[in-house]
Amino acid sequence: LRTMPERSYRAYLCSGVTAVFDVGGFPWTWGLREAAETNPLAPHIAAAGPLVSHINPPQLALPAEQEFILLADEEAGRSGVRYLASNRTDAVKVWFIAPPEAERAAIDARVAAVGDEARLQGVPLIVHATSLREAKVAVRVGARVLVHSVEDEPVDDEFVALLKDNDVIYIPTLAVASGYVRMYDAAVSGLPPSPV
Repeated sequence: LRTMPERSYRAYLCSGVTAVFDVGGFPWTWGLREAAETNPLAPHIAAAGPLVSHINPPQLALPAEQEFILLADEEAGRSGVRYLASNRTDAVKVWFIAPPEAERAAIDARVAAVGDEARLQGVPLIVHATSLREAKVAVRVGARVLVHSVEDEPVDDEFVALLKDNDVIYIPTLAVASGYVRMYDAAVSGLPPSPV
């Protein structure tokens, strides 16, 4: 995507998609925004840049680029939001994976600090929270968008009310998992990914 974005641009436009939102990635994704705005053969692009998370998967770390800002404590979260805002990010994304029970209160407080700082910086908070408990916490601390479906248990009336009362966008996840499986199979086999 970085070296040949026009391939994706063409696929989007030929499918009738005229605007896309990269909801978390490397810092270079911010650069796609300006280039696309002057390219009539590209969709409009919004980009969140690096994700803020209490976990930092080493398999996703590159030596010279960070895709995750480690939410080691509340100040690290606030500092991360300020970094994102200084790069004119289109959103602050938190990757909020269900923590062990003993760590929940501390991590909830860190996520709340990120939400507070995002509000102070005037940047929307979007959250990956695929467990019901964490999704509720995310909405309570100011998430404007939940970028994936809750998948650990059925949503309840309290959750639906939280979404409605806070005007939160809930994006059902329809195709992400199958894409990961296709890419994993291709990496293991050494063959191009199977067609969709």
